[in-house]
Amino acid sequence: MKYPKSLLTNVYWSFGMGDCDNLESFKAELLDYMEENESLLDTWNEVLIESPKVLIQFINYGMDEEDDEEEEEVEVLIEASSNLKTGEFLYLLNNAVSPYLGDSNHCFFEGLILSDGSGAIPRYFLNLGS
Repeated sequence: MKYPKSLLTNVYWSFGMGDCDNLESFKAELLDYMEENESLLDTWNEVLIESPKVLIQFINYGMDEEDDEEEEEVEVLIEASSNLKTGEFLYLLNNAVSPYLGDSNHCFFEGLILSDGSGAIPRYFLNLGS
């Protein structure tokens, strides 16, 4: 299977907003945030990737007990019952990574880059900004 080299590079979002209880409340928050940042998302219900599972890698920049910055490599699996649609993927991604990034300065979504598409489950690197 051939997977896109990058995904959602035009989406603005902050994982510092925390978990959302349901897809509809997340959609409202995301679309409001994007409108405030002069961006649009018109692919909410379209299939984003031809896979029900995507492995996401990212680096979490946190503080240790001495208030020194430390890096932690994190992997999370995003999983649905069928091919992932844009809105569903963003909702699942938000709820999977927010617990790691809620207090981080590096919590702004800057898209995903394919790091390994050779297996049954594609692996993407989550780009984060501050």
